Amino acid sequence: MKKNIVLLSIALLSIIAISFSGCSKDDATSPVVTLSGNSSVDVPLNSTYTDAGATASDDVDGTLTVTSDESTTNPNVNRAGTYTITYTASDKAGNVGSATRVVRVYNEAERFEGNYNNCVDTCATTPASAFNATVTLSDSVNRLVKISNFGAFGTAVFVYASITANTTGAAVTVSTSPNPQSLGGSALLTSIYSADSYVLSASTSSTSFKVRYVWTDGTATDNCTSIFVR
Repeated sequence: MKKNIVLLSIALLSIIAISFSGCSKDDATSPVVTLSGNSSVDVPLNSTYTDAGATASDDVDGTLTVTSDESTTNPNVNRAGTYTITYTASDKAGNVGSATRVVRVYNEAERFEGNYNNCVDTCATTPASAFNATVTLSDSVNRLVKISNFGAFGTAVFVYASITANTTGAAVTVSTSPNPQSLGGSALLTSIYSADSYVLSASTSSTSFKVRYVWTDGTATDNCTSIFVR
């Protein structure tokens, strides 16, 4: 009699074990992670970013908790670049589901980036010059650009400027205080005419702007206008 009871107990335990094993094997489906909001987001440099998050559901366990690697450094809104946020959720069986969102942190003056091969610099006393220039973007300060070969002073010469908006007539500001920007050698960019430094065209196919400025090398001084055309 005792032997039969023992055998029956072993049989029941085996059935239970098989049942649990069968349940575990049956749940082989990963949770579905669904993004809240868009899968691709553009964020201006130096702005704020609020993540829309994500939700997760499982065919066995229902609603699950979602974790992500979104943090103060992902995306880093103070450094231009493309960042990927990964959202994950796990069910009780150990299956893992995931989804990703791409966040692009960008300089809002990016429309003006590129080679300007139709530039003209006209001055009060020195001869006019036709020249090429290149505009590159700051990856840490929004709307700040670097203009190489500013005013035809040479390809090694660059000036930092801010293009305040992507519209015709928007101001182009150039810092001359407290330290004037160098134009190579002893030449310095000493002042800017703010009323005459602005965007001429801000279309996606063609951009242009002008900067009216004064430079001096300690001996000569001139009043010039550079027009940058791309």
